[in-house]
Amino acid sequence: MIRHRFRIDMGPHTTVTDDIYEVITKGPKPKHKGQRLCFVAGILDGGTEGSKLLTTRVFRGGHRQTKDYHGMFNHAYFVNWMKELMDELDFLGKSGALIVMDNASYHKGVPSDTPKGTWKKQDLLAACERFGVAVSANDYRSVIWSKLQAYVKENIVPEVVSVARARGYEVVYTPPYHSDLQPIEYVWAYLKGNVGR
Repeated sequence: MIRHRFRIDMGPHTTVTDDIYEVITKGPKPKHKGQRLCFVAGILDGGTEGSKLLTTRVFRGGHRQTKDYHGMFNHAYFVNWMKELMDELDFLGKSGALIVMDNASYHKGVPSDTPKGTWKKQDLLAACERFGVAVSANDYRSVIWSKLQAYVKENIVPEVVSVARARGYEVVYTPPYHSDLQPIEYVWAYLKGNVGR
């Protein structure tokens, strides 16, 4: 099983699209029963001969858990994994490395004390005061949240970004729907294809 994601333009009337989630092999797919294995790892880019798999974790999902691995894997787990990854990079003498990841929700989780739209008006007003957002106690809750939400979007960075910066690393995100920019996607597609057989 080989999976790709890229778009090839072959002239004015022909376009070929391969998707990383499109299985190229033929035949019926077997039903997925039993437990699901989830892999979490990073790749240290060292060229064709010097690349290395880092901080690999494998965990198992049960019969009743969601079919989507995002339901078994959360932001807190990812933050802890990132700390282990940075420890390993430090050990290898690669401190200050650039960490590239996709836009999964657990990659972009904000600190737990970040204001949320579900908060009560008084809590939103207190947050506005804490962050210096100009609002009035007479404003509607929706207006207060709108102003605070704009501030949060502009000024609050994801937790993994702040943790990485504190340790001298930089985190960048690939554009949405561009898994072809993530080499690990090809590795996982190959592994999942072979393990699934």
